[in-house]
Amino acid sequence: MTGPVVHPTSVDNAAETDLAREHRAGNAGDTGFRTSEPSVPADGRSARSQRTRDAVVESLIGWLRDGNLRPTAKDIADRAGISVRSVYVHFDDLDDLFCAASERTRRDIEGLLVLIDAEQPFEDRLHALVTQRVRIFELIMPIKRAGALQEPFSHALARLFSDMRQVQRAEIERVFSLELRALPANARVAALDAAHLIAVEESWSHQRNAAGLDVDAARAAMELGLRAILQGRP
Repeated sequence: MTGPVVHPTSVDNAAETDLAREHRAGNAGDTGFRTSEPSVPADGRSARSQRTRDAVVESLIGWLRDGNLRPTAKDIADRAGISVRSVYVHFDDLDDLFCAASERTRRDIEGLLVLIDAEQPFEDRLHALVTQRVRIFELIMPIKRAGALQEPFSHALARLFSDMRQVQRAEIERVFSLELRALPANARVAALDAAHLIAVEESWSHQRNAAGLDVDAARAAMELGLRAILQGRP
């Protein structure tokens, strides 16, 4: 997927304005850009285009994991080894790039997902779910922190993050169906909502960043909260 070069009029937030400004500067000074390469077969150009897109996405993710939540277009281009203008040839705007990075991360975490047997003893299920979520949340935390800054301005990113939250909620409902069914009917939804709140990525990010807990302490808090809600004991 490629798109037109972004123009200042298409930008409606501060982060995108910074990038659009860099793009204008890049247009004035970048002499390495080529509009056509007739000697390269079409399939070769397509493969190279995909490699460039992948490099840009990996560059953004790399900056986010390094703690830079708002890398500039030049930062991204330099790390990817391409021109600033090429970033805009392959991505319409910052929203498009963040969505691609989030989708890449979503695919990465699919390899970490293991189906938890909902018939196992409660403590085994609890341990498996918390272990899996801690591993995934630590992986995606930098991308989600940066994405949270962009989410209010991006319908696509908001929809992607909403879908991820719904998947997390449904997994809690499936894994702990025995405990939820044992509750009074009028308490089941509230218990599921509370369990989801404790074990969702935003809660993990709060514990790790705002509260300053290390991984072990944040994990213990998640386990205790889920146990208290679902079994009525610490």
